[in-house]
Amino acid sequence: KITQYVHRLSNHPPSITRNIPDMISHRINSISSNKETFDAAKPYYEDALKRSEHQNYSMEFTDNVPVLRKKSRKRNILWFNPPFSNTVETNIGRRFLNLIGKNI
Repeated sequence: KITQYVHRLSNHPPSITRNIPDMISHRINSISSNKETFDAAKPYYEDALKRSEHQNYSMEFTDNVPVLRKKSRKRNILWFNPPFSNTVETNIGRRFLNLIGKNI
C-alpha cells in the first residue's frame, strides 16, 4: 500500500499545502515512543512527501513532552468558511459579511 499526500500544486489553501510536512512530522513524533522507532518510520513518510513534490524536508525527532493548557470558556461564535478555490478572484467572505451587515 502506497501512502499519498496532497500534492504541492493542488487546489488547496496555501497554508495547508505549506504545512503538510510539519503536520506529518508532528504526527510521527507523537506516535513514536523513541528515536529508533521514529528513524525506522521516517524514510517511508519522506518518500511519500517527495512523490507529492514537497520540498526536500528532513524530519527530526523531538521528545514528546505534554503541554499543560488552561481550560478556556466555550464561546458561541458564528464562523463563515467559504470553500477554497484558486480560480476564485472575488472576496466572497467580505461580500457575505456585508450582506449580513445590511440585513441586521
